[in-house]
Amino acid sequence: MFAKKLAALLFAAFASAAFFGGCGSSIADICQKQCDCQGGCQGTELQRCISVGEAEQNRDEENGCGETFDELLSCASSAQCKGKDLDLRACDDLADEAEHCGKRGDTASGG
Repeated sequence: MFAKKLAALLFAAFASAAFFGGCGSSIADICQKQCDCQGGCQGTELQRCISVGEAEQNRDEENGCGETFDELLSCASSAQCKGKDLDLRACDDLADEAEHCGKRGDTASGG
């Protein structure tokens, strides 16, 4: 299955009209990469992607999972286009970790 959290954000942001500041890469950069894969964004897709990503980042930080989210951002920044989507399969494990972080009382540093 695709990188659940990251892909869900990107697909929700772009299909309804995707995601993500960590060091080096920002949510806006990754959203722009997705737009580039699609051949450009229409209307408010880019801003919606950024807003969804920032909200998710804030939630993760509040739950003590900011480090995991930053690692996911870093992974996503290395993704390349595959067709009209960002190929996020290499980020599957981090996406799973980010998705579950905080739900069991875990934190990125506490396990």
